[in-house]
Amino acid sequence: MKVVVNALPPSTGGDTTPHNGIWGKYAGIAVKPGKKMHLKFSIKDETDAPVILRELDITFFDIDRHKDKGDVEYVKLWSPAKYYVTNGNLVNITKNEAEGSVTFAATKDGTGADNPQDPLALSTEQKHKAVTVQYLDTDSVEAEVGSTGHLVGTTPRGFIFVFRPSLLCAKTTDGSVKIDDTDLATTTVTTTVTTTTVGETKNCLFTVPVINWCFPKFW
Repeated sequence: MKVVVNALPPSTGGDTTPHNGIWGKYAGIAVKPGKKMHLKFSIKDETDAPVILRELDITFFDIDRHKDKGDVEYVKLWSPAKYYVTNGNLVNITKNEAEGSVTFAATKDGTGADNPQDPLALSTEQKHKAVTVQYLDTDSVEAEVGSTGHLVGTTPRGFIFVFRPSLLCAKTTDGSVKIDDTDLATTTVTTTVTTTTVGETKNCLFTVPVINWCFPKFW
């Protein structure tokens, strides 16, 4: 299977494809500061036919603010079935029931030095800045990534993600954290406790065994 990523209107980030692709162990999208990119992720087979997955999990990482309280990064997603964040998360969560979307916006400053390197091994703060979103019976997902409140600088904002539920299965390298899950169909919140700590070997479940990525030129 492969994931094809297209930029759709009303994006304002411009063509930043030289920065898009595989960033280490993550997929990455770069967006100009103060701009946004509306994305469609399509799951396809090798013949480009749509593949409907019973469950699709995506984790976005490192949702933070630029230094000096400049750009505030956010990730907006449409029609997820459920999302997971830590108890003590560092994101502001806004639901728009009319359009069926949920937005996760940064609340804490960050730098490149605190970026996660491995989606299977995250510090407590790295988990606090991440969100896992679950979809059911779908072959595509729409998301908007961008930043607001830009003050100074020209550095693009980078958004990294993987197609696996990392908040549920990545080990916590400096202790343990609690994870809250919110079912958007019922708005019921339950809490589970992660017990993974340094030295454990719990492996992440590859919900989507993606082996091929395509980042085509933005319209």
